[in-house]
Amino acid sequence: MNKPLALFFLVISVATIRSRSWQQDTEPFLNRRFALVIGANNGGSGRPSLRYAIDDARAMIKVLEDMGGIQSGDGRLLSQPTRDGFFLEMRTLADRVTQARKQSRRVEVFVYYSGHSDEENLFLADERISYREFRDHITAIDADVRIAILDSCSSGAFIQPKGVIRRSPFLLNTAYDMKGYAFITSSSGDEAAQESKRIRGSYFTHNLVTGMRGAADMNLDGRITLTEAYQFAFDATLQQTEKTLHGPQHPNYNIQMSGTGDVVVTDISQGAALLTLETDIGGKLYIHNQADVLAAELTKPAGRQLTIGLDAGTYRIILISDQAIYEARTTLTADRATRLDRKQFEKVERISTRRRGDLPLPIPQSDKKHPWELILLGGIASTSPADLNKRPRFDQDCAYFALNRFDEYNRAIGEYTFYTNEITGGLRPLRISLQGEARLQRQLTEWLSLSVGLSYLSGERTSRYENKSVIIESSGSQYIYRSTIPDYSLSVSALTPALSLKAGFPIGRRLRFGARLSIGAIFAGCRYYAVWNDFPQTEQGEVVNEDQNTGRMEQKGRGTAVTIGAGVTFDWKFGPKSGILLETGYSLRRIDHLSGPGWSEKNDVTKTWTGEWAIKGFRAEYHWGKFYGEYPSNFWQEDEPQKRVGDFILDLSGMEMKIGYYFRF
Repeated sequence: MNKPLALFFLVISVATIRSRSWQQDTEPFLNRRFALVIGANNGGSGRPSLRYAIDDARAMIKVLEDMGGIQSGDGRLLSQPTRDGFFLEMRTLADRVTQARKQSRRVEVFVYYSGHSDEENLFLADERISYREFRDHITAIDADVRIAILDSCSSGAFIQPKGVIRRSPFLLNTAYDMKGYAFITSSSGDEAAQESKRIRGSYFTHNLVTGMRGAADMNLDGRITLTEAYQFAFDATLQQTEKTLHGPQHPNYNIQMSGTGDVVVTDISQGAALLTLETDIGGKLYIHNQADVLAAELTKPAGRQLTIGLDAGTYRIILISDQAIYEARTTLTADRATRLDRKQFEKVERISTRRRGDLPLPIPQSDKKHPWELILLGGIASTSPADLNKRPRFDQDCAYFALNRFDEYNRAIGEYTFYTNEITGGLRPLRISLQGEARLQRQLTEWLSLSVGLSYLSGERTSRYENKSVIIESSGSQYIYRSTIPDYSLSVSALTPALSLKAGFPIGRRLRFGARLSIGAIFAGCRYYAVWNDFPQTEQGEVVNEDQNTGRMEQKGRGTAVTIGAGVTFDWKFGPKSGILLETGYSLRRIDHLSGPGWSEKNDVTKTWTGEWAIKGFRAEYHWGKFYGEYPSNFWQEDEPQKRVGDFILDLSGMEMKIGYYFRF
């Protein structure tokens, strides 16, 4: 049955169904409506159990009680009844209708079934109810209007009787006096009625209830006619099942009715809470409740306002418009309308999925509008260059050997009658560096981006050292000897232009996870600087100038290498164009073949040089002991006791963590 014919034919279908708020008369119970709603998941042996038939029945009875004029006690929900239980309820319903006709001008009956069926029967576990029995019991009810809806497989066979009278439609909103019955089924006679885990119900009932709650209000009068509800359910069910495994599903109908008027099945104003979608919202809408169940799904054109009746609570609304995805959250309060406009939606990233075939991944149009990102980052890196860090250890060991070991020896052979030593401070290695980076990033696909960036790393460790000895010689002379290094510094720096590839996908409404790989060049350098001052003092604190030893030294080096890095990122969006990101990872930065200038100043004698950095070995032997140590340097002299023992590598590799801000344009 095609849609235009369904729309044409249903206009005359059933008398207007009213809640008490629709009544124009002041008499109580002017119109009365009864509902019997049945859900049966178990269709008997040999048939798979349905998951959502009872849930469908609950959704239907709720919308009828909320907005469909069913008074307290006039609606009955049966979950998995027996055959005898079903017929008992039908007889009870018929008796109640007979009694109600004595008090009310019109009595209307609504019967709904969701469960298993075939071309001839409804199934309640291993029991059957034939379509003829079902029809006979409904038509036997002495009501002005009887409406039956079947949501089950092959239910279209139920509405193929002989002698159906089809009448021309009348104008909407006219007075009604129609009598008879209307039957609606979720599928044609040879089709499967399908349910879905995504909507936690059947396609037909889900869409029919959505339409009854307001999505089907085409003329914006606040009332949903049976024509509007059926047409909405027909369109949405067919659209959602066209590509399913069981194929398209076509709802169907049959009417035996005479009289005038149109059918009003629900009044939106009777909803517990109302959601009004403003005119600037247009596109596909998915409305999820607090349990994240899809409560409604509809397509809304821009330019018209739409109100939907829902339960009070918090809802998450997804809008797909212009090939982009937007999300909003709102809380509905009972007995009032909550308005939602386009400004309350925020753009969200699409979730990456695996595709079949060779079609390229689409770039959402909204991303095409803002494909570039400017990213500014700052953070720290665990920089511990092992070869450079040999220097402070060597300098401190060398001072201890020259002073403390010498004093210990003289005390042992009797040259000193008294000797004490005190060391304060210490020469410290480099461990941490600071980082800054500017990056320009281009979105290539929904999940892949390419960027070019320039980063700068800078680390420095300063320290000081003092070695103080109080000495009394055997001759009786007393003095204090101080060896100080008041200014000691190790520093590194690196400039890195790099190309990065990043893959990412959303893991929440605002949060996105990514993995990043980068490669680039590194221009790095290191520096060593020290000031020392050795001098004896008399017991009164006077410096013995002729024995004073002072000096300064600085050595620098520069080198170039290739660097690679890998890490993960977490992006938190403020809005569609900006946000913050946290990035952590590891970078490999090893630079060899460094060279550079140096100078030293000792007791007013200055030397300058330029040389390649390497590891030196220093060996000394005196009457008080032997000493050997290794340290990095770029100073080489043929007549000095040091010699090259190994290559120097400036290793700035390590873990890093950065936080930053990004802006899209």
